[in-house]
Amino acid sequence: KRRWLLWLLIPAVVTLVAATNWNLIWKRLSPEGQTLTIVLQQGLDKAPLSSSSYRLSMWRFGIEKWSERPIFGWGPGSTQLLVEQEPEKVYPHPSGEPWDHLHSVYVELLLQLGLTGAALVAAIIVLLTKGVVDAYRSNRLPRDLFYFFTACLALTAIYSLTDFRHLQWNWRFFWLLFAGIGFASQMNPASR
Repeated sequence: KRRWLLWLLIPAVVTLVAATNWNLIWKRLSPEGQTLTIVLQQGLDKAPLSSSSYRLSMWRFGIEKWSERPIFGWGPGSTQLLVEQEPEKVYPHPSGEPWDHLHSVYVELLLQLGLTGAALVAAIIVLLTKGVVDAYRSNRLPRDLFYFFTACLALTAIYSLTDFRHLQWNWRFFWLLFAGIGFASQMNPASR
């Protein structure tokens, strides 16, 4: 019965937060919706500069460059150099600085590491997740830690669609915590 209550409570809280912040959400999303409508009807090159058109421009660039080297990609850390070599293909950064990432983990992985590297990253995440799930099912990992891990994984997957913070120092600390849960869940209870 508690489990069902939790599954009912989560959507209720999300709905309440969205409802109480609706004006702010609408104010933020409305211009982006207009930009996306122009992109769909007239193309990206006709769209006004906004966070959506910047991202779409970078994703288009990333996918085009990835298609030139789909198996192994261009190499770690290559994004900024590639953007600097062909600045006309990406909308300029408002500050005038070159973009150092493509605002999508998925596009970034393909561009830098190709299908091979993306498959290796996916394998690491799958193995880490499998270990945590197995530990939870065998009662070696507390339920609250399992829920924390699962929520972090889901939110990271969503967040990764539109940004790439994974090489920043603050993200590294988060990843250490995240991977630590996976590692600790595999330890023998007697050795803890």
